[in-house]
Amino acid sequence: MKRFAAIAVLIALLLSCVPACSTIAAIAPPAITESSVARFTVTKPPTPPFRFVQILIDINDGAGAVRHSHGGPAFIVLLEGGLTLVENDTPRTYKAGDSFTETPGNVYAAANSSGAKARLFVTYLVPVSLPITTVAASGATVGGTPPGPTTIFQAEAPAPPAAVSYDVIQSVRDYPPGAWTVAGADPGPTAAMVVEGEVTVNVNGQDTVFKAGQQWVEPTGVFSKSGTAGATRARVLVTKLVPAGAP
Repeated sequence: MKRFAAIAVLIALLLSCVPACSTIAAIAPPAITESSVARFTVTKPPTPPFRFVQILIDINDGAGAVRHSHGGPAFIVLLEGGLTLVENDTPRTYKAGDSFTETPGNVYAAANSSGAKARLFVTYLVPVSLPITTVAASGATVGGTPPGPTTIFQAEAPAPPAAVSYDVIQSVRDYPPGAWTVAGADPGPTAAMVVEGEVTVNVNGQDTVFKAGQQWVEPTGVFSKSGTAGATRARVLVTKLVPAGAP
């Protein structure tokens, strides 16, 4: 009888935990999500030292970019809308979710006739001695120059040393309120630009808060974590330089 009584007490204790456990699960912060992930093979890496330049750009319907070239490779993800890119006089049309590159030495132009705004996440890797963009001498168009792109946010910083051969991985990271990444280190340098809300970055126990338009850079192998300390969500554009072929 005593054994049955003990079992009954144990079952009662387990059942009493169910509501509490359910409550704990319900209040656990949602997971951080990564979207618009694109991986690029770097065929013409810039000459070190170079800088990370991250830009969030809008090109409205009817707007575009005149003929131009870049001082370093550009890695681009089309987040919204559609865009026609002309590379050395050859046009190609892209839609939301597509990714593409612009190579130094080539001449480009762009136009948006999709009927909606185009939004682009662009990372340039530019040698410190060179400009990001140079407008071509024949940049003006017949009938006048169309409205140009609108820069929503732009940030840049010196890029820490990377592997001899590396890929570029770009993504959009969304932090729900109260969500944090797991502390860890990336296999290559990482740049992150906040475009919505605020993000707290912890490195070696030291917290730093970054607001919209601000950027932080993490060298290879540095352990850190990031998250939202407040009650609002945040969005960050992330660029990683990882050894070629590494996950």
